[in-house]
Amino acid sequence: MEKKRWSLLNNPFGFELPKRPPIIHPIINKWDDFSDEDKVILSNIKRIIVDNIGDCRMSIFGSRVKGYWTEESDYDVIVFKEISDEQLKVIKSINYGVRVDISFHPNKPPIKLKIEIP
Repeated sequence: MEKKRWSLLNNPFGFELPKRPPIIHPIINKWDDFSDEDKVILSNIKRIIVDNIGDCRMSIFGSRVKGYWTEESDYDVIVFKEISDEQLKVIKSINYGVRVDISFHPNKPPIKLKIEIP
């Protein structure tokens, strides 16, 4: 009971908010574990980015890899390349046809459960 009381005290609303149960999907351990649809989507995202900034390495991480995504979930993508502010504006303004959250890092950051996009 103490644990529940503590969570209610730290909740600014004073009551427990309902949580939608996540849809559980298999954890993705390698590129071949993705569905054909996801492979097409991710390949298209990479093609669009490469067309705009040149060759680069990219990985996907987050809920799509960890298996707790829903239909509303975005694709979390990391691009391992340093780019200019102008290139960033172009990349962020593109409509990819799906929700995409793109981060840019000059080096590979230590993120668990990330899969490189070929």
